[in-house]
Amino acid sequence: MGHFAPASLAQRSPRQRTWRGSFLPDDAELHYHRLAAQVARSLPGDDPRLRELPSDYTEGYPLDAESKPSGVTGSTGYPTRLFKAVSLRDGVARAVRRVDGVRLPLDVLRAVLSRWGSPAHGVASHPSIIALRECPSPSPGDRATFFAHDLVPGARSLADIFFSERPGEAPQLGEELVWRVAADALLGIRAAHAAGLSLHGITLERLLLAPDGRCLIAGAGVLEALDHESDRPLPALQENDVSNLGAALLQLAVRDTAAAQPGSLQASLRALSAKATPQLTRLVGALMARPPPSAAAAVDELLAPRLPALYEGILRRCEALDSLVAAEAGSGRMLRLLVKLLHVLDRPEADVDPAWGSGGDKLVLAAMRDAIFHQTDESGRPRMDPSHVMECLQRLDMGDPQRVLLPARDGQTLLMADWATLRASVHDSFGALAKAADGPVPPIYGGLRPGTQAAMGRRLGVAGALPVEALAPAGFHQAGAGQDPAGSAAAAAAAAAAAAAAAAAAGGHHMQVHPGMYGGVSGAPMGMGGYSAGFGGGYGGVTLPLPHGSDGRGVGMRPPMPTSAGMHPAHARMMGRGPPSDPLPQPAPRGPPGPQLARSASATLSKDAAPFVP
Repeated sequence: MGHFAPASLAQRSPRQRTWRGSFLPDDAELHYHRLAAQVARSLPGDDPRLRELPSDYTEGYPLDAESKPSGVTGSTGYPTRLFKAVSLRDGVARAVRRVDGVRLPLDVLRAVLSRWGSPAHGVASHPSIIALRECPSPSPGDRATFFAHDLVPGARSLADIFFSERPGEAPQLGEELVWRVAADALLGIRAAHAAGLSLHGITLERLLLAPDGRCLIAGAGVLEALDHESDRPLPALQENDVSNLGAALLQLAVRDTAAAQPGSLQASLRALSAKATPQLTRLVGALMARPPPSAAAAVDELLAPRLPALYEGILRRCEALDSLVAAEAGSGRMLRLLVKLLHVLDRPEADVDPAWGSGGDKLVLAAMRDAIFHQTDESGRPRMDPSHVMECLQRLDMGDPQRVLLPARDGQTLLMADWATLRASVHDSFGALAKAADGPVPPIYGGLRPGTQAAMGRRLGVAGALPVEALAPAGFHQAGAGQDPAGSAAAAAAAAAAAAAAAAAAGGHHMQVHPGMYGGVSGAPMGMGGYSAGFGGGYGGVTLPLPHGSDGRGVGMRPPMPTSAGMHPAHARMMGRGPPSDPLPQPAPRGPPGPQLARSASATLSKDAAPFVP
């Protein structure tokens, strides 16, 4: 996974680091895209090979090589074919192996599935064994038996990788890979033997190399089911597993499929000792001895000298994977947030409450959407700033208490709100929409558990990262779209009084207090063409005009950053966040309420109307 490491961050600007650091590196994204494409492949609907699948599987695609004839399974000699197919019952893609010419009794299949698929044995969850999940029923009249295992996209057998028909195209094979194969396979064999099972032979065709470098044992339970009438004792079968692994390692190390034949065994061992370390030669020779050691003894004695190096490789891989997970940690939350927002905004249904469409939550969310995604420069051209989009979505998702200015599209209104209230508005609007939906809402729309969300907020220092119910103001929750209960009016008045007192203490202005659009405070009538700036967490507030000629989309504007370094000076002063070095005039002395505040801010906004780019 080391090749997924991003390029040097020193070569990027801060904006690029913010944007690129939010997602997977390009090569890692391409890698996982290829794996997803392999899972999504399917044959055309009229392909006759689809009739070879069991009746409860669809979207089949052959996994055997095109030039490879039908395989042979075990000593019974039944031809097999391997497909990628999707279960109609749970929608999971699996590797389905079809064994022609035999239809095993159901009691045999149930017994094999209970041994290899039961969580009690631990074999089904072992990282070195591809788990057997079910034995699908064949179609009526189809004389075949099916085995469905977990699908490992991109995995290929060692025989296919290193012993293809074009040897010049085979990759280089180092001793480190042989040790990795030996370690993974021995651990899987030991787990199977500890559960009282046998893998019934290990070959290069059954050892798969996954894209992440792990070696996996395929075909668990298949030969056991096909050889269910065999009377060979379990200890002999388990010894055969160990010796077969030794033969496969010898073939792999010397790159010769005939290396383990009786006539060439000694010559192959001498060739191995000439090119490999003594530890690997000792391991292969011990596994092929008669009788071979048990899998547990092989792990404890023969594999022990290499375990520190293998463990270091695992730690490096975990570190690389952790960096990838960190880059994608917020992607799911961002997707849920955007899905909810797009569900709520611009719905064309005629039965939606018209009051909700022209104001309230929808007005505020539409203004927020424009402020995040629809920025323009001073000449009206679209301004694309992906890092700004990501930062705003992250603050919205966490419910940051920071206040933001949201220009409305009418060109006459600015709304001031905090991210916590906007987050509550998104979830409440979607919740109201979900109640009117025809049927239950899938759980994909759910967010983090309240405790998890609060814990994340405490770790990040975001006081607003609380459950949705704790984020929304009391008046906001009591008065829905088109409703105005008596309790909501009282709550709005109380919130307005508290907001006015806080704002007056912060800015030295006395404002006329009365319930605004969302229980805020208003310094001038709403009909004067102003914006509503809420200081109490709601959407109501002082009413001030926009600069002349503004289209309401916030020319070059964006929600403020944690400091006032990237804020418009007027906005920084209005929210009491201007740094000491800002050349801002002192607040005007107290005078008449409302109008003076409106005139003062209007003059400031007109003077500072030049666009700003944080």
